[in-house]
Amino acid sequence: MYVARCFNKPYREKPVGEKSKLWEKVLIGFSLIVLVIGMIAGPLLLFSKLNPLQVQIKAISGSI
Repeated sequence: MYVARCFNKPYREKPVGEKSKLWEKVLIGFSLIVLVIGMIAGPLLLFSKLNPLQVQIKAISGSI
């Protein structure tokens, strides 16, 4: 929590109503888009056949 508080210091000291800089908006927007795409595409790639780390186990026989 201390680290988060230190990183948010410039945001807390900004006067209310002051506009954000363009690069801040672009950076935050790009980060959120990457996060959302990663949350959607991550599990899809993890469990798909495109994953090179996935080892296929071939069943030899089975019974009920």
